[in-house]
Amino acid sequence: MNIYFMIDELNRDAVVASALKKIFLKKGHNLVYGNRSSNRLLKYFHEAFDVIIFPRPHIIYDNWGDDWLTWSAKFVTLSTESLGIICKDHQVMAKTLLDREYFEGKRQYVDRIDAFCFWGEKQLQAVTDCAP
Repeated sequence: MNIYFMIDELNRDAVVASALKKIFLKKGHNLVYGNRSSNRLLKYFHEAFDVIIFPRPHIIYDNWGDDWLTWSAKFVTLSTESLGIICKDHQVMAKTLLDREYFEGKRQYVDRIDAFCFWGEKQLQAVTDCAP
């Protein structure tokens, strides 16, 4: 399986990407790093990837509009924010994890994402409370 991982903030995301690359490699999968520049090009070679991992939904549709809604790859969001530590307001946390558009009724983007990965119970609880 080929996996694309978007590195948004180098120092923080590179550590996670490096750890995931080692884990996936042991299972026979290939993880490729991308960044803000390469994201725009992904629309030309997205078919090379089985899974595409991004930190937040808006980064996906900011780069490709609605085109990605028809791609065959599985989409996963892996939040890279330490929201469970710094944010006590579940509504603010949920809006950060799912993006403002979801709460404005534009749910097709969140609905298209195949898996949401959260760092800990606080992030999961915020989404469960505010966007079940």
